Amino acid sequence: MVAYPAEYRWPSCLVSAQGEADALVKPHPLYVALELDDAGRQRIFRSQVSTALGRRATSGTPGRPARL
Repeated sequence: MVAYPAEYRWPSCLVSAQGEADALVKPHPLYVALELDDAGRQRIFRSQVSTALGRRATSGTPGRPARL
């Protein structure tokens, strides 16, 4: 297991949470519908993962993520 989802070796979290390019990952229509721009979708995705796990999706300041 990994401490943060973004450290997982499969790229879908890196694409959805951080915007890393990967030719094998096609964004799901529901992901695309989250927001009009990539930065907004990535922010919302990180927030949803953080809420579901009770911790951040990517490494950063320790502790629970801030509430939106």
